[in-house]
Amino acid sequence: MTDRDDGVFIGEVRKNASEVVVVRQTWYEGHDLVDVRVFVVDAEGQGHQPTRKGVCAKPATWRALLPVIAEALGEEVPGDDEESDGDEDDG
Repeated sequence: MTDRDDGVFIGEVRKNASEVVVVRQTWYEGHDLVDVRVFVVDAEGQGHQPTRKGVCAKPATWRALLPVIAEALGEEVPGDDEESDGDEDDG
């Protein structure tokens, strides 16, 4: 992880030839946030410029989204079977 002026860089995944998706840990008014944002590779191919395409949310929101995203991908989230969404009868 590298500390940057705009948060702590966690990682990136190439989206296509001109864009990357960057994950950063950021803070706003004392709140921990995770920012997942599309960056455009600059004309020289040396740096990235952020776009408005992205989501910045509290870690709890991302944890709630993980099983939803996993379902969209047809995968299971490890440890998800311990929590009940209220649809199953425990008795």
